Amino acid sequence: EALVDLFGGPEELELDEGEELEDEELRELSVRAATFALRISRTFIDLEVPDQAVSWARGLIQLAPDEADVWHLLAEAHFRAGETVASVHAGVRALRLDHRDGSPPWAPPAGDLHQLVRELLAACPDPRIRQTVAEQPFIVLIHEAPALELVLEGVDGRSPALSLSAGGRRGGHALTGIAIYRRNVARLCRGPEDFETELRLALFGELANALALDEDARERLGLPPSMNTVGGREPNA
Repeated sequence: EALVDLFGGPEELELDEGEELEDEELRELSVRAATFALRISRTFIDLEVPDQAVSWARGLIQLAPDEADVWHLLAEAHFRAGETVASVHAGVRALRLDHRDGSPPWAPPAGDLHQLVRELLAACPDPRIRQTVAEQPFIVLIHEAPALELVLEGVDGRSPALSLSAGGRRGGHALTGIAIYRRNVARLCRGPEDFETELRLALFGELANALALDEDARERLGLPPSMNTVGGREPNA
């Protein structure tokens, strides 16, 4: 039924009248349909047609209701469509499903990861980041993923890093630290050899955004152009 709802009718499945699929054939067809729907929804997001992306993602939910990737895609589609509450609710579902799987065994332990972050900050080629970290106590937190309450506030549950700041009585904000999400960094990697590279990009990218570094500074850090420059935005950011 989910396949029919998604593709509009049994004729799209090219089944002969009375033909029944074996379990293995049905599983294979479901995977193919889900992959196709995932790509279509992502394409609509990239084309900035979020309403269509939401429609395809909802159809995909029928095929794979317990897949975190599907709920995360739906969260992004809702976000791009300006449907904040729906985006947050889908993001919470994705986070809860993500919790079923821990970090891969090759991800550095929290203590080692904390030390690695400190080393990267100390050797950062950008003087403004080094100064920010050195001027005041700068806290580095290591967690698996953002807390549920942060996702309810609109933070992407798959963010690899999140800058932390505090507002003063006279206005303005000062950076007080950064949270690194171990499982989410590992998610970006093809294997253990990629972990430090992805960590570096996440760490410096988050701090560059928080400090509003210009494009030249981002380039020196090995970062891609800012989302403002390319005309996009990360979901739930």
